[in-house]
Amino acid sequence: MYVRDCGPEWPVPSFIVFDVDGVLLDVSASYPEAVALAVREFCLRRLGVSASPYAAEHAVLWKDAGGFNDDWDLAASVCLFLADRWEADQWPVSVEDQRRFTRMVSAAGGGLEAVRAMCRVSRIEWQPSAIARWCMEFYGGSDGCPLMFGFSFDGGAPGLWHAEQPLLEPSALEQWRGRVAIFTGRNRGELALALARIGLRDFFGAERCYTSDDGPRKPDPEGLSRLLGGLPPGEVLFVGDGIDDHEAARRYRAHPGARPCRFAAVLGPSARERSGRFVAAEADWLCTGVHALLQVLEGG
Repeated sequence: MYVRDCGPEWPVPSFIVFDVDGVLLDVSASYPEAVALAVREFCLRRLGVSASPYAAEHAVLWKDAGGFNDDWDLAASVCLFLADRWEADQWPVSVEDQRRFTRMVSAAGGGLEAVRAMCRVSRIEWQPSAIARWCMEFYGGSDGCPLMFGFSFDGGAPGLWHAEQPLLEPSALEQWRGRVAIFTGRNRGELALALARIGLRDFFGAERCYTSDDGPRKPDPEGLSRLLGGLPPGEVLFVGDGIDDHEAARRYRAHPGARPCRFAAVLGPSARERSGRFVAAEADWLCTGVHALLQVLEGG
C-alpha cells in the first residue's frame, strides 16, 4: 500500500466526498462482468457469434477514455463498435484494436456520443435500451432488479451484485461522521444495496448522497456543487477511481466560488498500470486503497 502526494502541501480536508465503486466497494466481479455478459448476448443474438472479443478486464481501456461513468453506456458503446467492425468485415476484433479505438474515443471527447460519431451500422440491430436491459438483468438478477431497476425478472439466478465486497470497515469512517458524502453513478436503489453491503446503511444522510437519479452524471460536476453547497469553509477531498471522477473535480474547481477541492485517485490492484493515466491528468493524490489514504489523513 502506498499514498503519493502529487501536489504541494495542503491541509487535512474538513470534508470528504467518496465515489462508491472501486473505492468503498470492490465491484470487479459485478459491473464489468455484467457488461461483458451483455456484450456476449449482443454478439450471439445480433451477430450470430458465440464468442465475444470483449472481456470484463477490457473495461479499463474504455473507462480510461472518459465519458463512461454509466456502465450501460459502456456496454452499448462496445456493442456499437463491434457491430461496426462486423459490418466492415474487420473481424475478429483484438484487444489492440480496442486499445487503438478507445484512444481515438478519448481524443474525440469520450463517451457514447463519441462512439456514435465514429461508428456506422446499417444492417445490424443496435438498441441501447435492449443492451441496458441485459446489463440490468445480469447485474440485478431476479432478487435485485425490483429494488434497483423497478422491474421483475424471472431469471432464476442471483444477481452479480452479490459478488461485491467491502473495501473498508465501517469503523474506519467513524471519526469522519457528519463530514462525508457520496457522489456515485449508481441510482438510489443500487446505492442502498451497496451501503448495506458495506455496513454503512445509516451513515450517509439522503442529503449527502448524489446519485444518477439526482442529476447529471460525472464528469459533470453538478453533484459536487450540490453536495458542497452550504458547507462551512474548508478543504474538500473527492476520492474516486476513474478519469470521470477526476474530471468532475477539475470542472468543479473551475467554477466561480468553488471551495478548495483536491482529488485522490484510488488505483486498486492495477496501480502500476493505471498510475500513469492519473499522473498525466495531474491528480493530487494516488493511493492503492482508501484505507491507506485515511491512515495518512488521520496521521496528518
